[in-house]
Amino acid sequence: MNISPPFPVGTAPSASEVADWCECVALLQGRDLKRGDLKSVISREDIGNPDLLEQQAWQELRDRQILYGDGWPLSITETRLVPKEDADDDAVTLHTYLCLLALGEIDPEDRALFEELVRHLFSLRLGGSVVRVGHPAREGMPKSFRKRIKDYAKASSLTNLEVFNEPLPKDKDLGMDVVAWLPSVDNRGGYLHFLVQCATGKNWDEKLSDINLDVIASHVKWAVHPVRVFCVPSVISVPQPQWIRYSQRAGWIMDRPRLLNLSAGFKLSDELRSEVSARLIDLCA
Repeated sequence: MNISPPFPVGTAPSASEVADWCECVALLQGRDLKRGDLKSVISREDIGNPDLLEQQAWQELRDRQILYGDGWPLSITETRLVPKEDADDDAVTLHTYLCLLALGEIDPEDRALFEELVRHLFSLRLGGSVVRVGHPAREGMPKSFRKRIKDYAKASSLTNLEVFNEPLPKDKDLGMDVVAWLPSVDNRGGYLHFLVQCATGKNWDEKLSDINLDVIASHVKWAVHPVRVFCVPSVISVPQPQWIRYSQRAGWIMDRPRLLNLSAGFKLSDELRSEVSARLIDLCA
């Protein structure tokens, strides 16, 4: 695709935002992004210290190469960000879309689409033991959150000892966008469950504690303590003490590098590929 997103707005974009933009441009245009071109773009913006921002953004990209590992569809040198010729097309499409989501200019349909992509990624490892229960419901899902929880409880062999009162009428999803479990052929229940919160906006750090097990316990109390999972399309580049603090609040964090690692072997369905490709064009308009 010979398209590219607009440069991050404002007089003080972060190095992380600029790095996201760089990844998008290189992948969407399918050619090297030269460091000199990045300098030229930044110099045309109303930014207080353009040289410092360029240096920080390039260092952020170098740090990301370590986080992503071999699955990153890009490589970086001192002067160029280079798309890998052997990168899988679906991996490139998925990665580019996640980069665009991280830039933050999204519509409500992107939130639901991200949740659907997360469901598919977890299905790679857990098969059919993954369902989306988040709000709003996509086509083919029960409109009622109560019904979605009831269907999930039945599919995952939750018992009457674990499921109590129905969710309240105004409960949208109690912070649970996707739920998954490790099944067993004996169907006796008592499985390990994963409760997944998906956060797509720039304010993702305000949603770290959205899954409140104390609140959910009024309705479902799993025999085995569930794992909270926090999925975000951004790259969370923070010092390790802050990363640990985020993990204490949110549970198992799956930011873009970890989602990319999870996506090894991922193939988009024709429907999802079409939907994601259309959103790439819309988000770059």
